[in-house]
Amino acid sequence: MTQRQFLAILFIGAILRLINLGAGELWYDEAFTLVVSRLSMPNMLQALAGDVHPPLFYVIMWVWVHLFGSAAWIVRLPSVGLSLVSLWLAWRVSVELRWTPAAQLAGVATMAVIPFELHFAQEARMYALLQTAILWALWMLIRRNWLLASVGILAAIYTHNYGLIFLPPLFLIAMAGELLRPAHLPPNDYGFRKSGDCVKCEWVPGDECNFKALFKTFIVPVLLWLPWAVVLVRQMQSVAGGYWIQPVTLGSIIYAAYMLFTGFSMPEPWQPAAVLVIIGLLVYTIWRVMQLKPRGYEILLMVGIMPLLLAVAASIVWKPVLLFRGLIASAPTLYLLIGWSISRLSFYRRIYAWFIIGPVLAAGLVGHYTLAPELKHLTLVTIKDVQNDFKPGDIVYHVNDGSMIGWLAYAPSLPQYQMPACEEITLGQLSELTRHGIGIQEVELSELEFTRAWIVWGDGPTSSQCEHDKAQAIVSNAMLSHLSRSDEYVKSGVWLYVRDQTSY
Repeated sequence: MTQRQFLAILFIGAILRLINLGAGELWYDEAFTLVVSRLSMPNMLQALAGDVHPPLFYVIMWVWVHLFGSAAWIVRLPSVGLSLVSLWLAWRVSVELRWTPAAQLAGVATMAVIPFELHFAQEARMYALLQTAILWALWMLIRRNWLLASVGILAAIYTHNYGLIFLPPLFLIAMAGELLRPAHLPPNDYGFRKSGDCVKCEWVPGDECNFKALFKTFIVPVLLWLPWAVVLVRQMQSVAGGYWIQPVTLGSIIYAAYMLFTGFSMPEPWQPAAVLVIIGLLVYTIWRVMQLKPRGYEILLMVGIMPLLLAVAASIVWKPVLLFRGLIASAPTLYLLIGWSISRLSFYRRIYAWFIIGPVLAAGLVGHYTLAPELKHLTLVTIKDVQNDFKPGDIVYHVNDGSMIGWLAYAPSLPQYQMPACEEITLGQLSELTRHGIGIQEVELSELEFTRAWIVWGDGPTSSQCEHDKAQAIVSNAMLSHLSRSDEYVKSGVWLYVRDQTSY
């Protein structure tokens, strides 16, 4: 693939990632990113110590938000940039493997338009950074640039706990590469070149195996990460306490693979066909790769499949940890292999393949731009209505973290309080340490001084019975002001509670 062709793909990828960037509201996870990024650095680190993710992404966002502001499209813009960098890195990996221009073009073009990539390129979370860090480390390991590979590994494990799952495949890739090299410089100055071809040629200094540099590349980042390992132990206890990740089943494994292509974008009527096409495409690609063995296929399969297998194994022997988002760094290697397999088809078979794949891809792209904003619905209209009707002496009272984080993101100036958490665990709730770092004030409504209280509550499947009972007792004496959602799963809204009860 020529540089001009790549720039054309990069341009198309950038346009797709910028369309509707600010259309959807900041949903809970993105709102959490913004809330902690506004804190002072010590408070942010305290809040993150009680969360479930390492701090690198938040440190970057702390600088970004303080420099450029907190509009939704601005908060998401770093992910757009990182996604485009990942696109470039995927191309460089394919070049390093010396693939044909057609295979490079097909693989990188696939990555540019996949809905899963577009989704996380437009989300103010750490997943685009994780993908960039792992791809960078992979590229540098292939090039045997030990120092820069070490930087990528360190960035990955300080970005997401799933960065640890990518260390074994990266280490095995580097180890296999060194084992194929001569241990010493031959006396006659002849030996094997980097390509591995057994020919007599002038020896290139530095091509001999270097296990010392290899081990340093992985050991140094891990040693630098150890201070955070203490925090990770506490985070693991949080997960063990009943986190929301589902147990591993055959269905959840297929779901994880499926989501690496569609994200949350596929319209419901298209989902069965999409599952069949995507799983069929993966099976065909792996079969074709094992049959023809393109250069470097072992490397791409290792990064594409091993993290999933490790996550499944950890879920079986310990606790459920299979999270498809954490596998985002596996996705580019799968896209490259799929692009390679398509490039190997004859002209007419390629048309036939796109006749099957094209409609599913088109449905996913349309769904991304139409469904994603709806999925990120936070009822910003309700927040603005309350702000417009807010009077001196009013307060906002949240039943749980779900609404508190969103309201702190969009209405940080309002006096806001939260009902004390019940002893019974609510799945996914913030830890006490995180609440303290953010500055959330937990207090019973009866202990507050106010004229009117806007009660914000979302009652859903993750709500504990204790939370439900306490909230129901409050809203039974209040008037429903705004109903955000009411169906068989969730009822959420805002109730107006007037202390003197004489008028609303």
